[in-house]
Amino acid sequence: MLAVVGVTVLGWMGSGWVSAHRQHYRRTGEFAPLTLSVELWAREGSIGIPGISRMYEAGVTNFGILPRRVLRCRYVDDTANAGQMVLYRVERKAASAKVPWETVVDLKDACRPYPTAFGSTELVTTWLWPGEQLSTGEEATAARGPFRKGDRFRFVLYMEPPSQGSHTIATREEVIDEVVEDSEGAYRVRH
Repeated sequence: MLAVVGVTVLGWMGSGWVSAHRQHYRRTGEFAPLTLSVELWAREGSIGIPGISRMYEAGVTNFGILPRRVLRCRYVDDTANAGQMVLYRVERKAASAKVPWETVVDLKDACRPYPTAFGSTELVTTWLWPGEQLSTGEEATAARGPFRKGDRFRFVLYMEPPSQGSHTIATREEVIDEVVEDSEGAYRVRH
């Protein structure tokens, strides 16, 4: 009986792993590495910020054959829906060679309750199973303060509790190609 359960669990995990690899290949035309991998996705969308029509989201996927421990924020949002996300920061490519990237916003402390976002939260380190994916959630990155057209940015995801020298993985660079048309107002870039 134990062997049947073991084979069933391995088959279930294996199907998710194969599916994740297949989806990655369809999106990128490349084979995924056999480890944790991060991707940056962009999609057309609007959350009411004038001039901003693109939403960005970063995610980490376990393309390896063994589970990996990662940090995640479990939450119940302001509409009573449960969810989870990886903590992250957004960086802008700097003009200086000494400091190649500067932090625009660091959401390492975002896993806490606050109005109009999270009703309850829990910061945990758990297994990311083969084929499983965890994302930052979408945001209107170009609407963040210092960005101008042509700036290069990336997301940096925290794989363990944020501290000096903690394990992070950065996405590829992307270029800001739109800006807020009405710079007088303050806008909420995540919904």
